Amino acid sequence: MPVNFFPSSGTGRKRTQSESHPYKGMLNMENAYVPMQYFGSPRFAPLPLSPGQPPVGYGQHPAFAQQVAAAAGYQAAMGQGGLAPGFPAYPWAQWPSPNMYPMDLPPQMDTRAASIHVLLAPSNPMVQQPHVLYDIRYKREKAYMTANPMAVKLPDEYVDHPATQPQVTKMRLICHDIPWRITVANNKGVTIGDVLEAIHKELHVPLTEGEWWIAQEEERERALAAYQDNCSEDVPEDMRRKLDEGVKRVDWLGKRTMLMSISRTPVDETFIKARIPDKKAQAETWVLDLGEV
Repeated sequence: MPVNFFPSSGTGRKRTQSESHPYKGMLNMENAYVPMQYFGSPRFAPLPLSPGQPPVGYGQHPAFAQQVAAAAGYQAAMGQGGLAPGFPAYPWAQWPSPNMYPMDLPPQMDTRAASIHVLLAPSNPMVQQPHVLYDIRYKREKAYMTANPMAVKLPDEYVDHPATQPQVTKMRLICHDIPWRITVANNKGVTIGDVLEAIHKELHVPLTEGEWWIAQEEERERALAAYQDNCSEDVPEDMRRKLDEGVKRVDWLGKRTMLMSISRTPVDETFIKARIPDKKAQAETWVLDLGEV
């Protein structure tokens, strides 16, 4: 199948969103943001609790009161103990154990953007929380969110929530799976909708001929297979790509097109510094994690 490097632009159709689901109205500006200090990298397996020191800012975020209580109950039920006096029980995946991170990693993240909206945050296996479900092959209007035991359309009220707290006017996203950076900007403050739309827009740019031929043969084969799959008649018509749109950056990802999280953990800091040499730009950078559909 020939590859068109200079495709015409395409259009998509917007669907209406569901107005009735368990999480409607539950997330607000007070309880919807997750401090990144609480998270280990989702790439690391949880390790036992460390009694070394409490998380930075512990007790300042109401969303975690329930998590701490749940973790304490879980530990009691499992017969675990050994915590130093005065230190709270805490979910394994979130406790900043010194065994989880290399010693040269900074203990805290940049305070200018310390919290991410819970819908975009790394999932915590010990706490049930809503999360965005978004396949970046499709437009933002196709985004869903978990509302156990089902998934529903992402409501407009959450689309307009600020992506971070404190709110920022610019975010840079980098990803282990792609060489491109994604810039999200909004002078009135970056929202969840801005993030999803920027990811879609940046990754639906056609690959240039130079990008195509600089790629390894296996990368070209993967991108071409994804391109053909995304244009297949097996895909619903309102989500199907046209062949004359050509191979796009999103095809580079193969099947890894599900948004998993946006984070800035201690482990992420090392990746940020490796990819972004400018210190000012580092302060605006977050890591986009993608997974297989």
